[in-house]
Order: sequence, then structure tokens, then C-alpha cells
Amino acid sequence: MQITKNKVQKRFLSFVLLSFVLCPAHATYAAPSHCLTMYGACKYAADFTHFDYVNPAAPKGGDVKLAEGGTFDSLNPFILKGVKAPAIEGLFDTLMVPSFDEPETMYGLIAQSVDVADDRGSVTFTLNPAARWHDGQPITAQDVLFSFQTLKEKGEPKYQITYALIDRVEQTGPRAVTFYFKEKGNRELPLIAAGLPILPKHYYDTHEFDKTTPSIASMPFSPNFANRYAAI
Repeated sequence: MQITKNKVQKRFLSFVLLSFVLCPAHATYAAPSHCLTMYGACKYAADFTHFDYVNPAAPKGGDVKLAEGGTFDSLNPFILKGVKAPAIEGLFDTLMVPSFDEPETMYGLIAQSVDVADDRGSVTFTLNPAARWHDGQPITAQDVLFSFQTLKEKGEPKYQITYALIDRVEQTGPRAVTFYFKEKGNRELPLIAAGLPILPKHYYDTHEFDKTTPSIASMPFSPNFANRYAAI
């Protein structure tokens, strides 16, 4: 079967036009914003109390038993060494958390707000002053810088791949950190930055990162804030 150059051009043009029809409008942001999204507008307003799929009145207490096949010999989810305990990464919060009833959309967790540069060459997160580690220490901008540098340099290889297009991270305010990207206009990079798991710098100042032992974890800011995401 022979396909002429003219037919190929027509099919390509049809594909491009169809893509514009099917894809939602690119996201636009107020500065700063409580959320990030790749398409359109965020579903939830800044003062939302909980995701629609969360039950804020979920009963407290009791026991839960979960099954997992296999075994483990590591409580450090960030290094290549050892077999990780199932779901152990859940002990460490990220800057923002995804919404499960919207495509490619995230809301503030450790980050209180987010500001995307007009050219999408950088994104700035302002940390929630209530964010704490399990030992009561505040989560700081230095923790964010430490997390990015440590995961890229000493974490398992997937972090080098995930953050390859992030050029650097700098503290740009008392509670603000800015991620600078190697390319502009990429709508996914701010969400990738928002998914960075945050590690406790003050803990690793006196402990080795590349051990299979656990570190201290982040904790809910308050019962009401935790109800946004965690109650089921």
C-alpha cells in the first residue's frame, strides 16, 4: 500500500487539530496559588476542608491488618541497598499531595502555597509554618534543599532520572524555596518538584543517610488539616 506525502500531511494535520479539541486548556495560576494543575482550573478552592472521597468523620481507633507478600530488611525507602518495607515511604510527606479525582493536580501539604513563573522556568514553594517533624522540630527550607541534593547524589538512581531537568534549588525567603529548571515551558516540571519527599536535615547531621535504618518522620500539622487527605 502506497501512502502519498499529501495524505501523510493531511493525517498529521488532523491529529494536531484533534489534540487541540480533546486536550483541556493549559492551566493558568494566580500568584501564589494553593494548588498546581497541568490542565484548566483546580477543582477545590483554597479553603476546602477535605477531598470529596475523604470521610472527615471516619472512626478513630481500632486495629487494621494488611497483607503483603515477601519480606524486607530495610526501613530506608530512599536508597538502593536492601529490600524496602512495604509503604515505608508514606512516613515522609511531600511538598504537595495529588488529588485522586482530578488529572495531574496537586494541593499544598508541607508547602502552604506555590508560585509558578510565567515562563515556567521555575517554581517557588512557601512552606506551611505548622509543618513539623515527629520530634517536634519545624520543617524548614534547609530540609527541602538537603532533600533534593541528597536524593540526587546518594538516593537510588530513579531520583537522578526524576529530577534530571531540575537545575538547582535555592532558599529565596524565610520559608520559601525556588526550583529552577533546565528548560522553560514544561508544564509537568512544577508537579515533579512538588512531589519531592522531604527529609529531616537535622537528623542526618548526626546519622548516615545510606543506612537501612529509619529516620524520624513528618507528622500531621493538626487533626483538621490531616482530615483533608488522610481520613477514609
